[in-house]
Amino acid sequence: MIFVKFEEEENMKNQKTASLLTAAAMLLSAGGTVLCALPAAPVYAETSEGGLVYNNRNGRVAITGFTDDLPAEVVIPAEIEGTAVTEIKSSAFRDCTVMTSVSIPQGVTDIGYEAFCGCTALESITIPAGVKYIWQNAFLGCTALTSASIPDGLENLGDAAFSGCTALAEVTAPDQISAIGSAVFADTAWLAAKQEEDPLVCLSNTILDGTACVGDVTIPDGVTAIGDSAFRGNEELTSVTLPASVRSINSRAFLGCTALESVAIAAETESMIIKIDSFSGCTALTSMTFPKGVHTISNGALAECTSLKSVSIYNPDCVCPSFLPDPAPEGLVIYGYADSTAQTLAAENNLTFEELGNAHVTGDLNGDRTLDVRDAVLFIRFTAEDASVLGLFSEFADFDEADFNNDGVLNLLDVCIMLNMIAEA
Repeated sequence: MIFVKFEEEENMKNQKTASLLTAAAMLLSAGGTVLCALPAAPVYAETSEGGLVYNNRNGRVAITGFTDDLPAEVVIPAEIEGTAVTEIKSSAFRDCTVMTSVSIPQGVTDIGYEAFCGCTALESITIPAGVKYIWQNAFLGCTALTSASIPDGLENLGDAAFSGCTALAEVTAPDQISAIGSAVFADTAWLAAKQEEDPLVCLSNTILDGTACVGDVTIPDGVTAIGDSAFRGNEELTSVTLPASVRSINSRAFLGCTALESVAIAAETESMIIKIDSFSGCTALTSMTFPKGVHTISNGALAECTSLKSVSIYNPDCVCPSFLPDPAPEGLVIYGYADSTAQTLAAENNLTFEELGNAHVTGDLNGDRTLDVRDAVLFIRFTAEDASVLGLFSEFADFDEADFNNDGVLNLLDVCIMLNMIAEA
């Protein structure tokens, strides 16, 4: 679950604040006499107009509910009493069986948790550009809804946002959405049709669903994320190959894929995060290799992978807390570089550690395993025959490694190539 937003969120905060103040007042009391007065928790008055219930919080109007005189065709105004409407609150229209269409105005940024959940007569929605968040279960169970257009600029599409919209047959979405939750379109006509076309269902460069895939699967180039629970419980998936374009393997993506024997992450991957429980319960997986571009392996990523024999981590600075099975399978070996986080991981878990060798970065003249402007400064000084630099860094710097064009000469041409590589990094 990625995105959860509750209707009572503000009230809970206010109640917590009031409770803390009450406790503080009791501590400051003497002989039953309270020594300080408690400020009242802020209360936001709700008003109704045209079938809509709303409140005004600090100059922002939020739609919070509806009344019995709500029309079938709902047009939410851009402003109420001269103040912009910015949010449809959690459960605002939940189980409204009168509404057949709703038009949401420009200026709204949030469609809250279960905002339109169970609106079984809702056939049409207009979601404007500018909406940033569609929270969990926002349109869950809108069984009459036939189409959905996800606007440009949407950042988060919450878990099960359109799940159970059984008549939903048409979905349009931008090329990129920053985060997409799990089961967003579960039990929709759209998802069923997509699975008939290709069991690997992709939307906005994210793999939404691969539960119908069988055997060996190659993720297409250009995909940037494997979605939450995308392959979860697929017991017929045997191998998966990921291109360098993938930046995130999301939570529980391959959880419980008990036949999965092989995972190949492209060596050219530049930046990737492996999220919580992503391969948990993949009991047939015997080895896992994380290339240098994998910068984070989150908790439980390989939990309950009971057949695991080896894990190789090529990023010496990879953030890798407790992602291994607990207890670790007998004979598990961690491979990594000396003085790396992989070595620390092995030591903390009493596992065998094997060195991969020295981490090699072409042009790394100061030995910090990174090519950056500091190496360029050293190189420029070297080409100027600064003997003091040679003396200072001769212990670990291999200036021959800076011969980028392999012409046997270290000169300003190599410096230019180095600077271009740093700029493009």
